[in-house]
Amino acid sequence: MNSNNIKSFKDSFYDFCDNPSRDKFRKLILNNTGEDNDLDFKTEVYEHYKIAKDIIAMSNTKGGALIFGITEDKTTSSFEPIGLINLEDKTPFQTKLGLYLPEQLEYSII
Repeated sequence: MNSNNIKSFKDSFYDFCDNPSRDKFRKLILNNTGEDNDLDFKTEVYEHYKIAKDIIAMSNTKGGALIFGITEDKTTSSFEPIGLINLEDKTPFQTKLGLYLPEQLEYSII
């Protein structure tokens, strides 16, 4: 993904975050597919310490986003939102994640 696509995705992502909806999210993924150093799609939520490791790695560069509930079709190099079966409530998730992240690190869970 070139830098113009990354900026375009980030702008689209910020717009989505201002007023999220399933439809806007699906369009965001379909129109801006591809992973990069600052964007990582995950099929499901995994261990908190591993998520923290990924967040720290992104924070050591220019930041980024982990998006859960996305699957990749490796034969077509396309991505499809599939959702999450088991979704932990935001507050306990953030508390557990915070055990592995430095206090001064700014991050958001949306």
